[in-house]
Amino acid sequence: MVVTQAGVPRSRAVKALKAANGDIVAAIMKVKPDFCQSLPLLCSIFCIIALAK
Repeated sequence: MVVTQAGVPRSRAVKALKAANGDIVAAIMKVKPDFCQSLPLLCSIFCIIALAK
């Protein structure tokens, strides 16, 4: 999911997932900070959930 959504190599996605303790949204935000700008409403919800943890 991180590879396809963020458009990054698998190795980078794996590192981000490990750093985010398996949290997909947080991992995507780590490798592609502008992800939330590309999907405003949906990602705003995910960002709020991720930041609330």
